[in-house]
Amino acid sequence: MQTLYAKIINIQNCYDTTSFPVTLTINTFDEAVFDENIAICENNPVILEAGNGFTSYTWNTNPVQNSQSITVNTAGIYEVILENNLGCTKTQTFTVNSSEIATIQSITINDFAENNTATIVSIGNGNYEFSLDNTFYQESNVFSNLSPGEYTVYVRNECGLVSQTFYILDYPKFFTPNSDGYNDTWQIANLDKRDLQDSKIYLFDRYGKLLKQINPLGEGWNGTYNGELLPSEDYWFVLELSNGKELKITSHLNDN
Repeated sequence: MQTLYAKIINIQNCYDTTSFPVTLTINTFDEAVFDENIAICENNPVILEAGNGFTSYTWNTNPVQNSQSITVNTAGIYEVILENNLGCTKTQTFTVNSSEIATIQSITINDFAENNTATIVSIGNGNYEFSLDNTFYQESNVFSNLSPGEYTVYVRNECGLVSQTFYILDYPKFFTPNSDGYNDTWQIANLDKRDLQDSKIYLFDRYGKLLKQINPLGEGWNGTYNGELLPSEDYWFVLELSNGKELKITSHLNDN
């Protein structure tokens, strides 16, 4: 029970006051309603679903629709006025954005490094996720700490999935030419996979003496010079890539 007070004023500015008890009922819209962002792919309509349990729905479409859900074919902002059983209303907004399957434009590789990385450059209208196993996806388009070898990158969104293979190159940090079948030769693998098969590889001892030039497509170096196995120590190599770049790095021969 509330007491309301009224003041009545006439044109001569005379007034009088009165009061009277009244019972006020305040109706509210307590239901939780959230705006949504939705992607729409080419030739794939989407359904906009308003909350259930309301007495009426009024969409800002032309013509006006009054169903709980509607199907749309184009991007845009769609609003629906929701009315509950107390006569209270609230507006829910759906922002529909156009989207499309990604195109992998390029893959920028930084290898022969302490931290080998691959940066996936994709183009298209949409929000994309990236993966190297098609299972675990990430928002970042950069993959770090990659071991040498072959990879397949997957790029997806709600419109579809694309993939592309790439190769990380690196050099063996050591090798053990002891004829046990493991790491018996030293070679930089997969240069041909990056169209670098015409590169040149030179191996030197610690004093700068040329020991061997090896073919990128061959078996590699077995750790010998003039038929004799060289001792365990650091050796270094020069890699003259056919794209004009050159690398000079130290590796280690361990014959234990």
